[in-house]
Amino acid sequence: MNLLVFDFGCHSSSASVIQVSGKEFKVISSTGSSKAGGKDIDNILVEHCLKSLASSQKKRIQSNCRALYWLERTCEIAKYTLSTSHECTISVPSLLEGFNFRLDITRNTFEGLCQGVFNTAIAVVKEAMARSLLTSHNINKVLIAGGSNNIPKMKALVESLAIRQAPVLFTASDAISEGPHSWHRKNTGLRKIPPP
Repeated sequence: MNLLVFDFGCHSSSASVIQVSGKEFKVISSTGSSKAGGKDIDNILVEHCLKSLASSQKKRIQSNCRALYWLERTCEIAKYTLSTSHECTISVPSLLEGFNFRLDITRNTFEGLCQGVFNTAIAVVKEAMARSLLTSHNINKVLIAGGSNNIPKMKALVESLAIRQAPVLFTASDAISEGPHSWHRKNTGLRKIPPP
């Protein structure tokens, strides 16, 4: 069995192709990028809000650590909300000098803003596939881990690779913290084949 593992984490994304035989497995290829992670998506949302503040309210908060902190936290929540809803409101009461910030955003707008990050992340998957010298038809199972793995656009991009079996999603905290390779090995009893 050939396994594709895609980890779309906080600060990076990585992909590996693993060959499983009985209770043993071998990593055929592995690659990653530090330019495509959940934090990059958060930063894009924050920048979108900052531009809205500057254009509509003529306000700049870049030097206000407290205001930036709460805006970043709220944008992170919005990212997760837009994974299950088609729109949400980024709202921070008393963001600056009593000003209540409020910005409505749709999933379509969100996906358009973050398309570059999504493209970089899916390129990591494609590179791992290319290095393995396997085609999508040779992949039997897909494991997806990472804090931002529920974003519909990201799921759709993985599924667009035409892998014959639907992706299996692992969102458990232990899978995220210890890594999908180790998590799958621990929960299936697989043993890694040492390199020659």
